[in-house]
Amino acid sequence: MSSDENNSRRLTSEGAAYAVELRRIVDEYLAAGGGSQKVLAGLLHVSEPTLSRYLSGERVAPLEKVTALQHVLMSVGLALDESEAARLMRLAARAHEASGAPSVKLRYLEGEFGRLKQMHMAALIDLNTAREQLVSVKAGRDEALLRFGNADIELQELGDRIRGLGRALETAREDARAAEMGREQRAALLEENEARLTSLQSYSQSLEVELERQKGEAHQLRADVARLKSEARTDEVVTRWAFYRAFTVPTTQRALDAGYRGDYAEAVAILGSVIEDWDPDHSEAFSLRYNLAMWRGRSGDPAGAVSEFERLLSIWSPESLGGYYGMVRHDMAVWKAEAGDVASAVAELIELLAEREKADGPHAHNTSLTRREVNRWKAALQA
Repeated sequence: MSSDENNSRRLTSEGAAYAVELRRIVDEYLAAGGGSQKVLAGLLHVSEPTLSRYLSGERVAPLEKVTALQHVLMSVGLALDESEAARLMRLAARAHEASGAPSVKLRYLEGEFGRLKQMHMAALIDLNTAREQLVSVKAGRDEALLRFGNADIELQELGDRIRGLGRALETAREDARAAEMGREQRAALLEENEARLTSLQSYSQSLEVELERQKGEAHQLRADVARLKSEARTDEVVTRWAFYRAFTVPTTQRALDAGYRGDYAEAVAILGSVIEDWDPDHSEAFSLRYNLAMWRGRSGDPAGAVSEFERLLSIWSPESLGGYYGMVRHDMAVWKAEAGDVASAVAELIELLAEREKADGPHAHNTSLTRREVNRWKAALQA
């Protein structure tokens, strides 16, 4: 077995989280009468053993299979809501990034690059639309201001992400070269990867040139916006929108980047400064608060993690959290034990275990996770 295959089968924590979410979604689909796992594998155009490896975390499911699964769910009226779909794609991205397999990372980066290309085209369309609306100021002045601002900021953010993706593509090429494999297979694969990466890098460079041109146009449009603001007296609306887009969103992204690369203390410091700016009704608000709690614990502050989880549960009811309610209770109890309140944590875990055994069965994955924590902390109490 090649080094690349070994890496793709190594179960990382990110891969495990990704597999757990896939398993939960597939189990709900099967429970709703979607047929057997074998039938689902056929709909996804993979073998049943391959689907089993995706669900166990032995292999990282490609993004195109996640997309195919969402189409299957939509066809039977079980489409994921916006927050579930966003969470699944984030878990997929982290699992691919953490896999360590050059070919897995390369496939993910190629898919992400294609998605960014589509986003870039959409941003250009928004910018052109904003330009047309600015010509007809009397017909839609405020809307033109907001749409231009969105397109301008998205272009700047997209430029940063494209340059970062270019660096990641170069790293993927170096990893692919270093991977151990047969001489003939390695030569063929490197040749193929070189051609694909060269094409992608060429397109990345052309995008950067285009972005520079668009920045020049954006500069002129900003001058027009300043004039229109004075005429329309939209200072308050623009200022509130500009603070959110220019500070809150980029600051949150910096916190997420720090957390995903393991700089938990930095992530907590940055995310904690803007978390209250996020409306609880926003689709990202729950995942941001959940990450803040987990990263606070991983940074060495388990008591702080418990406080963050308690704050989370004060914002969202068990009904609004749905299947994530049990996950939050599980993690909060574990951090409570880490903080030293082992007896209370064990009591909460035992209560959760009974609920999961009744609802999901004694052999379900989430049930097994909670049972393992119960045994671990019971042993700590008796030691």
